[in-house]
Amino acid sequence: MNQVPVQKLYRLRKKSFTSTFTVLSGLLSVLLIYVIFHCYVDYKVGLQTSSDWAQDKTIEVGVDLNNKLESLHKALDFLLLDLEDLFSHTKPSEELVLNTLKQQVINNKGYHAFGMALEPGVMGDQSYLFAPFFRAGKPQYNRLDKYYNYSTFNSSKEKKNWYQQAKESKGAYWIGPFKDLAMDEFVLRAIRKIIVDDKFLGVVFLDINLDWLRHSIKQHDLGPNGYAVICTEYNQEIYHGLKGKNQIVNSIEEREHHLWSNESKQIDWFSLQNQKKITNELNDTRAWLNSVPVDDTGWRLFTVISHAIYDKSDHLDIENQEHHSMVLDDYLIISKKNWIIIITIVCFLILATYVRWVILTHNFGSNSLWVHSAFFSCILFISTVILCFCERKATSNLLDHNMVMSNKASVDQFKKDHSVDSLYADSSLPIFIPTGLFIQSIEFENATNVTLTGYIWQKIPYNIPSNIHPGVIFPEAISAEFEEDESSTYISASDGKKTLLKRWYFKSTLRENFDYSSFPFDRQSVWLRLWHKDFDKNVILVPDFESYNSLNPQALPGIERDFVLSGWGLKSSFFDIRMNQYNSNFGYQKYNTHDNMPELYFNIELHRSFLSPFIAHLFPLSVVLLMLYALVITTSKNQNTFDVFGFNVGAVIASLSALFFVVLVAHVQLRDFLSTNNIVYLEYFYLVTYIVILMIAVNAVAFSWNIPVKWIHFRDNLIPKLVYWPCLLFTLLICTTVLFWHT
Repeated sequence: MNQVPVQKLYRLRKKSFTSTFTVLSGLLSVLLIYVIFHCYVDYKVGLQTSSDWAQDKTIEVGVDLNNKLESLHKALDFLLLDLEDLFSHTKPSEELVLNTLKQQVINNKGYHAFGMALEPGVMGDQSYLFAPFFRAGKPQYNRLDKYYNYSTFNSSKEKKNWYQQAKESKGAYWIGPFKDLAMDEFVLRAIRKIIVDDKFLGVVFLDINLDWLRHSIKQHDLGPNGYAVICTEYNQEIYHGLKGKNQIVNSIEEREHHLWSNESKQIDWFSLQNQKKITNELNDTRAWLNSVPVDDTGWRLFTVISHAIYDKSDHLDIENQEHHSMVLDDYLIISKKNWIIIITIVCFLILATYVRWVILTHNFGSNSLWVHSAFFSCILFISTVILCFCERKATSNLLDHNMVMSNKASVDQFKKDHSVDSLYADSSLPIFIPTGLFIQSIEFENATNVTLTGYIWQKIPYNIPSNIHPGVIFPEAISAEFEEDESSTYISASDGKKTLLKRWYFKSTLRENFDYSSFPFDRQSVWLRLWHKDFDKNVILVPDFESYNSLNPQALPGIERDFVLSGWGLKSSFFDIRMNQYNSNFGYQKYNTHDNMPELYFNIELHRSFLSPFIAHLFPLSVVLLMLYALVITTSKNQNTFDVFGFNVGAVIASLSALFFVVLVAHVQLRDFLSTNNIVYLEYFYLVTYIVILMIAVNAVAFSWNIPVKWIHFRDNLIPKLVYWPCLLFTLLICTTVLFWHT
């Protein structure tokens, strides 16, 4: 049988390897195109769905606001008709006019003030003014003319007062915001002119205040990163979802007194109304901007809703909700798992294509082999770094699994649902107590214990049973100290009822189970679990949304502005409700332990600063790995190299032993610091380093004893020197991919 020539055999093997890597590269390319196309389709569908959701929400809020204003306009029109009818037949007395006004006050609600202002002399003497009004929640009427002469009074020489504007207006008219001396606050005033027989007799007016707008808008859920803005026709903000009432008032006063500075000037919302996308002030991501006019007021409602908003009820999740997601380039919504797949495919596609090119060009020279090794190492290193970046930028799924209370709408819906559930269960109606928190400091005592300090308060409803006492319990606290503010304060609630405000300063140490599996790229949630003191009486704590400018998680409600937290950064804070069960009745015979009991949690989401773990762990490990590579480089029997480095297997073993103990001590310190029963991401670096130390020792002994293994002795131990970094980085890439896939 004829032997195949060596040259022909080499060509056959070269062709076989080339074909194999060509097919592999083609398969990887097809897979990459499919994954990217799949992500792109999901992205476009999700983007369109989120756009539709944002538009629908804007219309929903606008329609609700218009309906409320329309009901106020009808009340004003009814009063106008009654007064015009009254004045057209006779010259009525003050009592008759007041009764007419009072009747409309009784029949209508939802306003802040309701009244009229008549021309001088209409009710008697030529200089006599008559301007009665009723305020919401107050049975007695008051009069504007007791505070100022509305017919001539002018608080600003540069513009007319509200009555003068109303007198010169045509038809229905909205005035404001302005500070009425009789109300002692900023109001928005709707007016109608009283005209009988072509004679102007005065105006009827109806006021709403800034709180009215806040309560109206906060009844709608705009998502965890959405907010609304209402501007007058002069671009004056009268509501902003991220600003408190005081900030709005300050901006109005600055504008009235011409105290505007470059820092205090507002966004020109009307110039943006034709834009589809703007930057969200909360998280600096791209967001949908939608706007609708507000009835016939001249105002305009704007909504800013991030593209990456999730809403389970509308199936807006781009990937499964149990997966983390990330926002890239301000708007691209893509799951972390898809990023891992794409990066891994790209990495192996580049490597397969490169190997195919090397085989085709027969580029196997000594210098070329070092270039190939460096190229492989760079690709693997870059892929690992990109995966780590994706893990660090990935968003948490905490908001997806909890009943997050991010606005008044979510709080009201929970109260309604739980009340219905209590009725179905033949239980007593729940008592809801608004509770607020303001955290001033957080300190990690160790891996499981964290100390919080701050203020906590409760607003006790006026009609609460006498056997319900103010007080809060931290059931998961190791220790909790409360210092009560002795000065209890009665405040007026939004419905006009008196509410008791109780405050405490607290310091509490909590023991919580943190997940450090992705350390040093981990995100932690520090939570404070709250029970009412009388939890056995179906008392439910809910967030006191009225005490915060915004409950949006990105706005960090309840967190000190100049918050200091070493080694960590603040991501978000939010209230949520979790349903818990207990296998004990706590000694109360009537306590039902089988029901799901809603409990209030306050969560602070943190992300770890990467610098400290890098300096403490990754940098020393990198130095150790470089020193280990130096030991591999010195492994040689070549006389010239031996004279320079003096290779000695005993010296190598001694060096490896010293480096092993250095790594071991650092590893033990890491385990003590984290106190976890699981293997964290950074530990894989230590475990791989142990294997590298062992393999270098085996290589040195085998090379020194002339063990008949060809690849060890090939070109003076060249192969271990070439594959050191590619094998090391490939192992770390696999560990990174597998771990981040499951976190």
